[in-house]
Amino acid sequence: SIATIGCNFRCKNCQNWEISQAPKQEGVTSQEIQQSGFDLPPEKVVQEAVANHCPSISYTYTEPTIFLEYALDTMKIAKKEKLSNIWVSNGFMSKQTLDLIIPYLDAINIDLKSFDDDFYKKNCGARLQPVLDNLKAIKNAGIHLEITTLVIPTLSDSTDTDIYMYYGNGSAANQQNAAGVWDSDYVAVHHLEESSGQHLDSTSNNNDSVSVTVTQQGAG
Repeated sequence: SIATIGCNFRCKNCQNWEISQAPKQEGVTSQEIQQSGFDLPPEKVVQEAVANHCPSISYTYTEPTIFLEYALDTMKIAKKEKLSNIWVSNGFMSKQTLDLIIPYLDAINIDLKSFDDDFYKKNCGARLQPVLDNLKAIKNAGIHLEITTLVIPTLSDSTDTDIYMYYGNGSAANQQNAAGVWDSDYVAVHHLEESSGQHLDSTSNNNDSVSVTVTQQGAG
């Protein structure tokens, strides 16, 4: 796993804020920033991965979009050595960036921090829609996609929050119409404590989004 400092978000809940927000911190000099890491050219990254029998290289900890040129150079060399390239990203990137990395990208995990645009503006300094657009583009490109949904106490843990899953039909007139966007190939693992009652059908039933009765059996 590799990273540089910096991020295009400014999330108030960032667990890696010491490195992601370093360039934005008051009193931090350019010299301190330069001394915070070490020289590791793309060729050396791949050499170390091969020498240690790593099957993949992950571009993570901060936002890979920030070090796009470095990541892309590394990804190209890694592909030649039959290594997989994995991004861990906030998903907030341009179409041009996606077009550059997709030929060399094997998998990506994107943090979907909220379904509330105001949350993105206030907590992250960004917008929701570009992230949603990129999720669709990545899925349509056939890249292995994992989505992390964050539960942040007092910020995104409201008990009255509705979570809608998007199953690959971006042209559906109503994106909150489960039947309209259902994909029979979708597989999900839920770690939620759901109350008893009516829930839309998931992978444990018929995968058809029909409302079914759920009996609570404890936390999952």
